[in-house]
Amino acid sequence: MASPRASEDLLIIGFDAEWVLSADKNSRHILSYQYAGRCAKGEWSGIIYTKGLSKKDRIRFVDLIGKAIADGRKRQILPNKWPSSIYAAAHFSRADLSAFKDFSKLNVEFDNVQKTFSTIGNKPYVRRYTDKSNNQHEFKIHLIDTMLLTPNKYGLEALGDLYDFQKIKLPEGMIEKMDQLLIDDPALFEEYAIRDAEIAALHAWEMTKFARDTFGTKKPPTTIGSLAVSHLNSLWSQAGINSDAVLGEETKPEKTWNSKNHKYITKPKTVLIASAHDHQNLATEAYHGGRSEAYVFGFSKIDLWTDFDLQGAYTTAMAAIKVPDYQNFRTSRKVADYRPSNLGFARISFVFPDDTRFPCLPVRTNHGLIFPLQGESYVASPEIALAINMGAKIKIKHGVIFPWKNNVRPYEHFSKDIREKRTTCKKGSLQERLWKEIGNSLYGKTAQGLRDKRLFDSRSGATKRLGRSEVTN
Repeated sequence: MASPRASEDLLIIGFDAEWVLSADKNSRHILSYQYAGRCAKGEWSGIIYTKGLSKKDRIRFVDLIGKAIADGRKRQILPNKWPSSIYAAAHFSRADLSAFKDFSKLNVEFDNVQKTFSTIGNKPYVRRYTDKSNNQHEFKIHLIDTMLLTPNKYGLEALGDLYDFQKIKLPEGMIEKMDQLLIDDPALFEEYAIRDAEIAALHAWEMTKFARDTFGTKKPPTTIGSLAVSHLNSLWSQAGINSDAVLGEETKPEKTWNSKNHKYITKPKTVLIASAHDHQNLATEAYHGGRSEAYVFGFSKIDLWTDFDLQGAYTTAMAAIKVPDYQNFRTSRKVADYRPSNLGFARISFVFPDDTRFPCLPVRTNHGLIFPLQGESYVASPEIALAINMGAKIKIKHGVIFPWKNNVRPYEHFSKDIREKRTTCKKGSLQERLWKEIGNSLYGKTAQGLRDKRLFDSRSGATKRLGRSEVTN
């Protein structure tokens, strides 16, 4: 696939900082800042040493970006014209951004995502940089955290290994004495320091190429979950599957007051259709996530233990889903109506036989899920069917069943494609692990925002509820 115009102009600058703990271990002394630039014409890297160890000797984030661009222009890798749009990449940006002098202002300019910082949507960090000739240049900086684009959130060392571009090895114990290494072996210090920025820039660049060649996107991705949603939408479009029909949504015009222009404006808004909206709370209560518990406490005996795992468990389970007939739902209090293949949700009471070792129905508590012999719970059809097979007595207090509209399995397209993509990749390679993570991420995106999970919004300084994703259902 040909590279879009946006990729030709793409500029990625990886960055990192080296530091050492103060004597009292209550603060960090920043020793240097590193950058690694990548563009269509080539790559370059460099290091900026601090003049002292106090906080006033630190530099601003925009100054690092500006100096990196100036270096790229000096080496004639970047064009003579100063770029305005920059993608800055770091691995766990929360730590690296805190090394800059203006961190107290930076942390409200980016989005808090999975306990680190990134730029979500089109809200770049806009700042002016003054070069050596006293000319000012406006930068629109988008932040990429490569940890959010790495399978299993691997560290830089593991990520470098996947690219066969390893981190530089240091003598044992030297990582805590970087100030001493700078004195004893400045060449090794510099090589080690710059490599981290290079790995971040490399991964951001390769993920941009991956997203471009696979999904046709022109901008660097922000998370693996966003890639999963893009891939699902693409497959549905190719198969002629209407996402609104699958998700029970419709688009309606919505009037909002524009205080700037002092008039109402009409924008399209996607909302749940009435029948889905009326029952979404019941369905949400019946969603409990994965079961994770220990059956044995303390020391285990020395023996041969086998860990059974289902290959492609999440994607295989989602492949069973058909298109719901949201309009023709029915309520039912008959236990026999809740079969494994049905889309049904119910509030129930239950009692298992006394000799049941592992009851299967969850009860939500302030301390997580428990699985008692008797109680009340919100569950889905497969759980009810399993409990009946285990001898439980169940009473449906309130329940709803949505029939399937047809035999189309919309997520099966996604599951098959993920499996095929993984089989074409070398086992354990970055691409194979990436496709696995994309497959698993869709499950999480489908459940995103169902329950009241609170997140800190770094831009506003307030705690907000985690919003729904594009495919939450």
